[in-house]
Amino acid sequence: MKTILFLAIASAGAYMLQDAAPPAATEHVGKLPDGGFLLNSGWTLRPAGEQVPVDTFPMSAITAASGKYLLVLNGGYNPPTVSVIDIAAKKEVERTPIPDGWLGLALAPRSNTLYVGGGSKGSVYQMAFDPASGKLTQSRELAVPAANGSGNVAFIGDVALSPDERTLYAADLYNDSLAVIDLSSGQVTAHWKTGRRPYRILVVPGGRRLFVSSWAD
Repeated sequence: MKTILFLAIASAGAYMLQDAAPPAATEHVGKLPDGGFLLNSGWTLRPAGEQVPVDTFPMSAITAASGKYLLVLNGGYNPPTVSVIDIAAKKEVERTPIPDGWLGLALAPRSNTLYVGGGSKGSVYQMAFDPASGKLTQSRELAVPAANGSGNVAFIGDVALSPDERTLYAADLYNDSLAVIDLSSGQVTAHWKTGRRPYRILVVPGGRRLFVSSWAD
């Protein structure tokens, strides 16, 4: 009887201790103390490297010839912008608004001229880049009329430069073509047919050929 009574008292004591223990910390979706991020699925993300905040939906990034700055095209739900990142300091030093932007970003190393695909505006935006301060100044807008007979307005995505920096190739997504722009006059001299929805443009060394990927074929 004494043994049974002792076991009953011991069990009750253990239950009271367990009941009095502090509740486990509640986890919430969001940032964690160790730098990770808890998803609502229960999985945790821990980013590699260091994160440099820019604007919404960064789409393209290129490094200036000096290697001092990284230029980033942002085209999300906020108004489109181009961010300039000081690579050594790992911080954004400039953010320049543009009327619209989609994917295209090309920097002419000799003239320090930046070209930005203007998306729904049917244009390419030309900007002067100061390699010392990282400042961007818009200089002109290169309008891209739709190809004859297409019936569609131009939507400009990726852009790429010829090696001599005299010609710019601009992907016109809605017309499934590349617009060829003479940079001395700012005029479109030709439309070259591509696959559906031309995406990325790569100019091979020497400039005799282009590779174009299409995201709808």
